[in-house]
Amino acid sequence: MFFYQLFTLHGYFNGHNIPLVFCLLKDKKQETYINCFKSICEKLLELNLVFSPTEIVVDFELAIHSACEKIWPDVNLVGCRFHLSQSWGRAIQNFGLSVEYKSESEINKWLHLCFGLLFLSPEKVPNVFAFTLEAIMPSDPRVTKFSGYLVDNYISNDAAFPPHLWADQNTNLIRTTNACESFIVI
Repeated sequence: MFFYQLFTLHGYFNGHNIPLVFCLLKDKKQETYINCFKSICEKLLELNLVFSPTEIVVDFELAIHSACEKIWPDVNLVGCRFHLSQSWGRAIQNFGLSVEYKSESEINKWLHLCFGLLFLSPEKVPNVFAFTLEAIMPSDPRVTKFSGYLVDNYISNDAAFPPHLWADQNTNLIRTTNACESFIVI
């Protein structure tokens, strides 16, 4: 295999996503992303350009988050809402809750309420989940497992992807990488 993924870097200008850089990467490891970002920055310096982003919207991969933080320690990382919803949707499938998610049931209502966490301020997410959603959580071992998955990966302070990466009540911000991905599909 020559490469594992096409990684693209896009900028946002005058309301449009502009493809800026295309990279063929051999894997999705942190070191690969770091080398990619360093190469981009070095080439830009050769061209007397400085790349110092203030905000980067990324998928939910630990390797890319860590690489961005290492190269640009002051950048505001934002998790893509679409990919977060996909991750949660896969977890719903993995825990055997797909039928309930699509049916008129208490489990359906509770799962949909969980997706509402994306639109809260990050500071409110842990308390709303602990004191509101867990208080009305349906008694089902699969729901309990899904709840634990959310807490461990997205809600607790030491989660891999804590709320400050994905929760925001301000809907005016770009919160998805979909425009970038749709460019690749064309």
